[in-house]
Amino acid sequence: PPVELVPSHTKETELEPVPNHTKETELQIPPPSTEPQMPWASVKNGHDESVIQTVEAMEDSCYFLFPDYKTRLSKFWLLLILASIIATAGVIGDATATVIGAMIVAPLMMPIQGLMMSTVLINRNNFLFSLFMVVAGVGSTIFVGYLFGLIAN
Repeated sequence: PPVELVPSHTKETELEPVPNHTKETELQIPPPSTEPQMPWASVKNGHDESVIQTVEAMEDSCYFLFPDYKTRLSKFWLLLILASIIATAGVIGDATATVIGAMIVAPLMMPIQGLMMSTVLINRNNFLFSLFMVVAGVGSTIFVGYLFGLIAN
C-alpha cells in the first residue's frame, strides 16, 4: 500500500511513515473500555455519582422542594402578583416594553420546567403539583389583571 509521511511527535524533525488505510486494509478498532469516562466521578451501585448529583440539582431548581418549600412558594406568588400588576399597567398604558418587562419578572418558568422534569423522570406527584402551580399561576394572573383593570377604569 502507498505510504504517507506525517510529522512524528518525537524530538527529531524526521518524518515517519504511516500506512495509508484503503478499502483493502482492515482498520483495527480497540475494544471499548470498562473504565468510567470521567475519572473524577465515583460509581456506586452501578450509578454514576455525578449524574445523580446533576439530576438532584435539576430537581432542586425545578420543584418546590423542602427544606425551603415555604420560601420558594412565597417568592413565587409575590413575583407573580407583581408581574401581573406590571403587565396590567403596561396593557392599560399601551406600553409594550412594560408588558415584556412583566414577562421577565414572572416566575412561571419554574413550574413549567417542573412539568418537563417530572415528565422525563416519570414523577407523578411533582407533575401534578407543577401542573397545579401553572394553572393556579395563570388563573391568578388573569384575576389580578381583571381586578386592577376594574380599579383603573
